[in-house]
Amino acid sequence: MRYLILLLALLASPLAAQTAVAPAPPIVTRAKDFGPSGQIAYRSTSKVRAIRAMDAFPLSTSGVNISDIVLDKGRMFATPKKSAALTINDVTIKRISANVTKRGIFVRGNSARWTIRDFAIRYVGSTDTNDYPMGIQLGMRATETPHDILIERGYIAGFKNARPARYPNADGIDCERGARNVTIRDVVIEDITDGAVDCKATNLRLENVTARNVSHRSFRLWGTGTASTLTSVNPGWAHIWISGNGGSYVIDKLVAIGGGALVQSEKGAKLVIKACDLTGWTGKVKSTGGGSVQFGAGC
Repeated sequence: MRYLILLLALLASPLAAQTAVAPAPPIVTRAKDFGPSGQIAYRSTSKVRAIRAMDAFPLSTSGVNISDIVLDKGRMFATPKKSAALTINDVTIKRISANVTKRGIFVRGNSARWTIRDFAIRYVGSTDTNDYPMGIQLGMRATETPHDILIERGYIAGFKNARPARYPNADGIDCERGARNVTIRDVVIEDITDGAVDCKATNLRLENVTARNVSHRSFRLWGTGTASTLTSVNPGWAHIWISGNGGSYVIDKLVAIGGGALVQSEKGAKLVIKACDLTGWTGKVKSTGGGSVQFGAGC
């Protein structure tokens, strides 16, 4: 079989039409086992299938192009190389399918101009872990400011932490406080513990993003931004949560399916939802908390 069905789980879903589906990356004739501590490459590469690797792409230089990669199992797909500078600019990652046991893609430092496109990232690690499984993570420490990031046409699934003794934190896409100018477009995220999108970024833009079967809140919004259509299906707690510590968002349309509150807001938060489609919503509470929430047509 020459081609992998990159987004098989997505295609099987009735929500598949809500996101663009990437073409499957070609698989090389013979797959290679890089071993439990091996790497695929440190720089640009394409057309590789790896049975195993550790951090498949431990990046150490800017100007990297990675495409048409299948990773059957690895710790992380792309991350700064240990002992190398955290800031790595001008990176393009496209047409990839990766099964990981920790994180998918980790952007750190003051890294800028990353494009992550046509991808499927799935978590295959343990849910009984002290770590924080993340599909895509932007930043880590308060001093890090990753910016001008585009994430589009993708699928993220299965990032969970079920340890009973602590808050079970695991996210699909996580943006820490210093991140800015981030666009997430045509992405489906499902089977996540905490938030499908959990972002503290400034100037976040969400376009046609679907969150499905998230244990806590589908969208956790801390910073500032806008959205076109957000679709939330069967969250455990709420469809949208917004922080009172600078949280300010305008959403063109919210499609809510299943139960849970439409919005949980903290005092000081500002949220405008211009329109809603609630034909599939079975919840009873539209808004809880002390924030300012304005609902438009259909809400």
